[in-house]
Amino acid sequence: MNSYIKYATYWVNQFGGTANNCDKNGNCQEAYTKCKYCITFGKRKHIEGSHFNQNHLFIYCNVCFINIKRDQLISHYESHLENLNKFKENIDKVVK
Repeated sequence: MNSYIKYATYWVNQFGGTANNCDKNGNCQEAYTKCKYCITFGKRKHIEGSHFNQNHLFIYCNVCFINIKRDQLISHYESHLENLNKFKENIDKVVK
């Protein structure tokens, strides 16, 4: 690990890696920071961008009461549609 990364790690651990209201440039996308949700450390543009989207972005499913990862949303939704169609077919059989 080069000395810049060691210094950046120390800085993030000491100050949290977030900008304050009085910071001139705000949250620089090239600055090193630690993920708020895990121990991953890297440039802010990666941590708050692709890393967050791939590892921490979930949507709550009101049908089965679980959190679904972003990359599985469509297949999860289609699974519900398929199961609901089967359920409707069973209802139709009983009602007729």
